[in-house]
Amino acid sequence: MRDVLELIVQLSATIFVSAWVVRRDLKKLGPELLSRAWPDSSFWSAVVCFSPICVPVHFVRTRRSAVGVALGIAWFTATVVTVNGLAWVVGAALGG
Repeated sequence: MRDVLELIVQLSATIFVSAWVVRRDLKKLGPELLSRAWPDSSFWSAVVCFSPICVPVHFVRTRRSAVGVALGIAWFTATVVTVNGLAWVVGAALGG
């Protein structure tokens, strides 16, 4: 049962953190860069199906430069570390 709870927490956290990172960036984009982002109709498909991979894809897709690649790698790393840290905390709290 403990493993199932850890899996649910990790999947939920992965989706939530990935969506938060992309939405946070979308709020800061100008009109030109925003036009390159995923449309609302496919945003959740990308986040749910491909998270956390959707994070670097979003940054590369909107920036189309080395800066986008660097931002994507940095935010991808932060997302993975956050989700794994949360999974570790939940595992430790459940006595694992």
